[in-house]
Amino acid sequence: MEEPSTAYLDMLQNMEEMLNGFSGKDSFQIQNLNKLAKLGEQKQFALYPNPADNALTISVNKQIIQSVIIYDMYGKLLIIKTPNAVNVCQVNINALPEGIYNLVLKTYATVYNQKITVVHN
Repeated sequence: MEEPSTAYLDMLQNMEEMLNGFSGKDSFQIQNLNKLAKLGEQKQFALYPNPADNALTISVNKQIIQSVIIYDMYGKLLIIKTPNAVNVCQVNINALPEGIYNLVLKTYATVYNQKITVVHN
């Protein structure tokens, strides 16, 4: 097994030093931050299949899709889809060559980024 890096050990030591000075009030704030982190881990959208061949299906939880944008890995805009007030949409990716792309999903509340892979069978 590999030895931990110096940077990693330094980070752990810094965290320990920071935690040593916490009071009860700080503990309450940390618990609230942990609750927020768990809330953020909940699945807010689904994208399938990934890898995909012809089409992607995107659905959002309790939100409306404003736009779906696909960029290549160089940042070139390839696809924009603006569905009308829906929480599920399909994007045709049949014309995209095989590769890895960046999908940006915009709702009226949030912007999500997801890597997608196109593999034609």
